[in-house]
Formats: sequence, structure tokens, C-alpha cells
Amino acid sequence: MAAPGTSPSSRRAQTPARPGRVGQLLQVALWVGAAVLLAESVFGDRGFTAMIEARRQHQSAQASLDRVRAENAVLRAKARRLREDPEAIEELARRDLRLAAPGEIVFIIKDLQDRR
Repeated sequence: MAAPGTSPSSRRAQTPARPGRVGQLLQVALWVGAAVLLAESVFGDRGFTAMIEARRQHQSAQASLDRVRAENAVLRAKARRLREDPEAIEELARRDLRLAAPGEIVFIIKDLQDRR
């Protein structure tokens, strides 16, 4: 029997309606679509993993650029020193070209192997 104050039609309205076949298919389609979107956002060409890889490449390129800039600064300093400092030119000529200054005497000493 019905509870006092409730009619049989109001009891049907209170029970949750079960989704029909179309509703179930729509729900499954929505879940599949959400899963595809999630997979694309993680693994796609512009997804999370691509972003991580791009960030790693950026950091690598930035480190390489920093090394090249530091090397460039050293080379600029050497070039400036060679333009402005005659002693630097003399040092380079003595070391790399093995030149001697006028009036210097050069002794060439050859290493002899021990003959036993």
C-alpha cells in the first residue's frame, strides 16, 4: 500500500529512471571520446610528452648556446689582446712559430736515447 500522502504516480517520479539503450550508447561514446582526447593530450604531437621533449631540447640548446657564448667571449678577449698588446704577439710567435728575437742565441738540444 501507498504511504499516506503519496500517490502511485509520485512514487514513480521519485525512482531514478534507468537509461535506455540509446542513453547507454551515448554514455559509452562519451567515455570513449574522453579517453581518446586524454590519450591525444598526453601522447599526441602537441601532447604532454611532446612538451616534455621540447623542454628538454630547449634546455640542451640553451646550455650549448651558453657554452658557445663563453667560448666567443674568450676568443674576443684573445683577439683584443693580440690587437693591443705587442707582448702577446711576441709570445705567440715564440711559442707557435718558434721564432727568436734579434740578437738571441738559440740552442737546439736533442734527446738522446740511452744506448745500453
